[in-house]
Amino acid sequence: MSNFPLYEDLKKDNPKKDLTAKKKLEFIDNMKKMDKDGMELVYGLIRSHMNVSNDPELCNLFQNISNDEIVLDFNELPILLKHILYKFVNKNIKVMEENSSLDLSSEITDISDII
Repeated sequence: MSNFPLYEDLKKDNPKKDLTAKKKLEFIDNMKKMDKDGMELVYGLIRSHMNVSNDPELCNLFQNISNDEIVLDFNELPILLKHILYKFVNKNIKVMEENSSLDLSSEITDISDII
C-alpha cells in the first residue's frame, strides 16, 4: 500500500489488458500539454508504483528520472501503471481546460465591464 492517496485511488478498477493504440497516442498528446504541477504528480505516481511493486526491472527502468525530466518508453511500463497514468493525465487535462475556460470567461466579463 502506498502513502499517496491519489495513487491508491487511481489504481482501483483497472482492466488487465493493455491500453489501446488510440489511448496510448491520446496519453502522449496530453502529456505534452501537462503543466509543471501535473508533471510533478506524474512523477509521484511513478515513484509510488515503484515503491509498491518492488519489481527490480521496473526500478532499473526508472533509475534515471527526476522531477525535471521524465523520458520513458511508454510501451515498457507495466500495464497497471499505464492505466494509472492515463487516467490521471486525462483528468488533469480536463481540469486544466475547465480552469482555462473559466479564466477566459472572467476576463471577458471584466472587459465588458470596462466598455
